[in-house]
Amino acid sequence: NSFRSMYDYQNIFPGIAGIIAEKVTGNPLSEVFNAALFEPLDLNNTSIGKDGLTGKESFWTKIKRKITSYFAEKVDHHHQLDDKAVVIKGGNPAVYCFEASRGINASITDMAKWLVFQVNGGLHNGKALISSESIKRMRTSHIAVRAPQGGRLFPKERVKDIHYGMGWFIHDYDRLQLLGHMGGMTGTRSIIAFDPKEKIGIVILANLGGMRVSLFPEAIRSKFFDMYLKLPDQHDWSKELLNEMKASRNKVSEARYTHRLQNPLSEKDLVVYAGEYQNDLYGKLKISVENKQLYMIYRNQKAPLQFWNGDNFSFRPNELSPSCAGTDIGDVMFRVGSLLSGTESVVGINLFYEGTDSVFHQVKG
Repeated sequence: NSFRSMYDYQNIFPGIAGIIAEKVTGNPLSEVFNAALFEPLDLNNTSIGKDGLTGKESFWTKIKRKITSYFAEKVDHHHQLDDKAVVIKGGNPAVYCFEASRGINASITDMAKWLVFQVNGGLHNGKALISSESIKRMRTSHIAVRAPQGGRLFPKERVKDIHYGMGWFIHDYDRLQLLGHMGGMTGTRSIIAFDPKEKIGIVILANLGGMRVSLFPEAIRSKFFDMYLKLPDQHDWSKELLNEMKASRNKVSEARYTHRLQNPLSEKDLVVYAGEYQNDLYGKLKISVENKQLYMIYRNQKAPLQFWNGDNFSFRPNELSPSCAGTDIGDVMFRVGSLLSGTESVVGINLFYEGTDSVFHQVKG
């Protein structure tokens, strides 16, 4: 397909843009953001990167910002486990993999300032911090997303046509024409949406879940605009979205159980799975057996594997990585090789799906 012939989403690219900004300016990304946006907009409780650092600051700047960050008021990241909120110790480290893409820390007060800035078309105290040409380009459709599927992120009862600009979803909401974006990783959720013509908008921050865990911000956004428009068919979006997410998870679980019931396979000796496995993208993975228990060890994280069916095992993803939620399903599928057939042993993990070959191949020792 040709470039922009169809819609897909990947938030790595804003992160790459941040790397380019560092190269072009010759300054640490934190200083680029401070000079261009945070300081001019008086965003006094906003920073980028863990502790407000992006890696290339001077020694004394690093010390100063770490001390400032230590005494700053912060909230913990949470994920959901067995319908309870659980603190992610140390937070989700994946948040800061690409700082320009998802690593900005901000208070709700500063986000309100950002919303006002956007509603005013890039003007702050009458001064244009972003040119009108750039604002127009960012808010112009570059690809059609089309109608919402399922109505989760965009309620199909309200939204009929969705496009994507540069960092903005552009879509209708009944009679409104909104610009907005949602974000979320395990432990964080956010959403911003506004109509620049009506001069109305909303920002929501939450420290529970991720896109597969909590759609609380979407529910509040939709309720807010329903009330503003005084629509006659007021929905309980919170209840509807919660029920839909639970139904979706239950559907996946039921399919797994049904497949196992229809195709029951016996358990093998756990020793046949043990060994080191390698993937060009993800690196090394170790499978070990300890006291008749199979474990998966990856990047110093150790997750117990539970027999599911045949060569299929399950695990709790948040035990393997804090970037996963307790509601995620972990699936591990082995294929045991044979010297007689000349096949090798491999293992596939459902949460590892990037790259042309996401399978881990056993290292011959």
